[in-house]
Amino acid sequence: MEYIFLVIGLTFAHFGIKIIRGSVETSRENKESITWPSTKGLIIKKHLREFSNTLEQQPGEHIPKKYTYDITYEYYVENKKYKSSRINILNEKFATNQKSILENKYKEFSEGSEIDVFYKSNSPKNAVLERTISSSNIAFIYFIGGLFSVIGIAGVAFFLHLKGYV
Repeated sequence: MEYIFLVIGLTFAHFGIKIIRGSVETSRENKESITWPSTKGLIIKKHLREFSNTLEQQPGEHIPKKYTYDITYEYYVENKKYKSSRINILNEKFATNQKSILENKYKEFSEGSEIDVFYKSNSPKNAVLERTISSSNIAFIYFIGGLFSVIGIAGVAFFLHLKGYV
């Protein structure tokens, strides 16, 4: 039975390390994106999507809808056409329960409008509309990775304690 602590501990530590490694890569790409070249692109699709987080719903409770935009754009680099829907490095989508806030944030991204697209010079298929993400978002990912790692180490330590090794 005590082996469950070892298995859970190793699993949490594994995923914690993977999350931290991903955060390091995201931080690096975020810094690099400042120097990415730009090209003109065209918004080919802007779709308002509504959803609700039913995981938070209690029986009989009404969960307000949230809204986000799915935006698809195309652009050319060295006469080659690319298509993307990535907004920023994390590809995070801004969501709110107030349509007006969302519409104001993305008003310049209307279908058919010309936009600046920032792309990775050695891999033009990697493109974004917003070059940087907030450092608090990256810090949160590091925090989650660290939390998973600490839980994992604690699980392994508890297993070792139960076995009399520590």
